[in-house]
Amino acid sequence: MKISIIIPVYNGENYLKTIIPKLIKQPYKNIELILVNDGSNDGSLNICNLYAMQDSRIIVIDKTNGGICSARNAGLKKATGEYVSFIDQDDDFNEEIYKVLVNGMNTTYGIDMVIAGKELYLIDETGNVKKKVIRSYKNKIARGTELYKLSLNIKQDDCALHLWNCLYKKNIIESNNITFNENLKFGHEDSLFNIEYISKCKSVQLLPKSVYIYYRRANTSTSLKNNKYYINDFGLYSTQVLKSWKKYMSTEENKNIFFTYLTRLAINLYLQYGKEKEELNKIWNIINNIAGSKKITRKAVSSNLYYCYLWILTQLMKQKLFSVAGLCLKIKKQEIKRI
Repeated sequence: MKISIIIPVYNGENYLKTIIPKLIKQPYKNIELILVNDGSNDGSLNICNLYAMQDSRIIVIDKTNGGICSARNAGLKKATGEYVSFIDQDDDFNEEIYKVLVNGMNTTYGIDMVIAGKELYLIDETGNVKKKVIRSYKNKIARGTELYKLSLNIKQDDCALHLWNCLYKKNIIESNNITFNENLKFGHEDSLFNIEYISKCKSVQLLPKSVYIYYRRANTSTSLKNNKYYINDFGLYSTQVLKSWKKYMSTEENKNIFFTYLTRLAINLYLQYGKEKEELNKIWNIINNIAGSKKITRKAVSSNLYYCYLWILTQLMKQKLFSVAGLCLKIKKQEIKRI
């Protein structure tokens, strides 16, 4: 089976001469490598074209700058493989990545998606590794309601938040018109793509082996440090997630899980971008209008302490005590786990 590997390229001349040869040389040979130059103003396009001249499996798309979602969507339109994979230009991977992912897909159980382990390296301004986080998952197949809980990250293990450690079926993407939402600005486009995709799956294979290394660099991070649109984006994101999982919102338990997920996400967004108490009011209104529940559930948080903390925050916001809630958030900022 052929894999279409999509790489958005933007001013990546310092990374392309490493990532492209490594992908070409990795042992799974039935690939097409789609390099989407998203309006780079360095030598990235020339590097892409040079490699394309040397290997017929490489396809270069040159487009005006539209952002990473636009670049990935352009790659999806060009993809001809049965499977789809996404790589970022400045990351790294296990050379066995596609052997592992394809073996996970090729089972007798009709798997629609494979999610393998991954590693996150936090790189400081001097280029040194500040922190290393390894995510490894039990070898299991998720189905039915398990897919709903997996996509909403109720174990807070970042299982389905990212693209790079996953393998997708092109026919599921095409038949359901799944694309990256180009209107999102706060950086959860990966999560939304996965939620929309998983909602169309019958089964997802989880694998323990780590296949991808994600570098988050302090001096080149693509995450926005100031985003005045984050509340609007949160509303858009929440609406789309509800639309994807509408079929599971008939039970009180699943409604509570969704409410807890949105509350966790909203808290993290506010801690990253928020400044005024009025923003908490707007966020709370979005959650109330979309979630269909106002109850924090222990089933969607990682610890009893975090559950208590979320419960207290929601009680404060229910009483419109947003100043107190904001103070509580600031005090506990360093202890809130990343969604």
